[in-house]
Amino acid sequence: MLAVLVFGLVSVLATYVYTQQRNAALDHDGLVEDIQTPTEIAEDFFQGGNDGAEAKELYEKTLQGTLSYNDEAQAKFRLASIDARSPDIDIQYKAIDAFKAIAANVNYSLLWRGNAVEYVGRIYYSQHDQRLFDYIFTGDPYQSYLVEDDIDLSFRQLYEYASSLYPVADAELRIASWYASEVTSLATDSISSTQQALIDGMTTIVQTKLASADRDIQRIMRSGGNTDPRIPRLLNRRANVLGLMFEAGVTDIGDPEVAYREALESVVKTGGTSQLGFTKYHYAAFLARVYSAERSKDISILLRDFYETDIYNDRSVFEFFTNEKDVVPVTAAGKDLQSLASIDTDFKDLLVSLGWNL
Repeated sequence: MLAVLVFGLVSVLATYVYTQQRNAALDHDGLVEDIQTPTEIAEDFFQGGNDGAEAKELYEKTLQGTLSYNDEAQAKFRLASIDARSPDIDIQYKAIDAFKAIAANVNYSLLWRGNAVEYVGRIYYSQHDQRLFDYIFTGDPYQSYLVEDDIDLSFRQLYEYASSLYPVADAELRIASWYASEVTSLATDSISSTQQALIDGMTTIVQTKLASADRDIQRIMRSGGNTDPRIPRLLNRRANVLGLMFEAGVTDIGDPEVAYREALESVVKTGGTSQLGFTKYHYAAFLARVYSAERSKDISILLRDFYETDIYNDRSVFEFFTNEKDVVPVTAAGKDLQSLASIDTDFKDLLVSLGWNL
């Protein structure tokens, strides 16, 4: 009888405490405010553009508590992405190791694991540093994806590993881009029946990967809305793929100029000036490759923000322009920049100011 009485008192007390906490959480409109978890607080801070030391400290604190596997994977992923931006290559190695560990952990969702593999490739392509390339393709299963003397094919195989875990849009578009580049190189004035068969097969793969990427972009939009900062980058990459296919004469799978404009509209919604710069550069590069000086006015309209304004104060676009001058052999981006400089003299002056010898 006493035990029943005690249990009843505890239940009443617990209900009272919960009611008081709930009432304390009522805002002035009488609506209950959500009490955020440490992971949610860290994530809001990170998504707000605070991806430096403060965000890192918050994520490290979340790992000290008891977390679900999803929250743990998220915190470790964010910490690795912060380390990936460090100028210290040893910290970048640490980020690569962390992403590989996420990818290998079967307790984590396939979505986090696929994203982790894709991000490993992103670290290399942000710098084109051979040391990073060598570090990435060590250990199982990564060493099996290495193709000697072919960086892009090595990464295509790495992205296929990411896709096998989860078809994240970044990886799908990277794969599509590789095949689109191959189609462009095969599409000469004189095409044999064997080459045409290869082009047709690769075009089918590109279409399949674009459709898969579109599905993942829709997933991101459902979870994060049209203002999710990933959307402009993905739409820009999608436009790049369509641009390569257009150059090869494959015009029935999508209009690259429409795609670039959609990417620019998406940037306006998110307010990301860095991605705005990259999208304008890629759009201008496409126009230069296909139309050359015939579209010089449109090219200059896209490029003039770089030399007439200072809106790209985060410098990431200019860092990209600067780094490309030192990449050997010259990349497709390096060739595009040289082509743009030959069309727009003001843009040429900008590149010269960044150390280019033109």
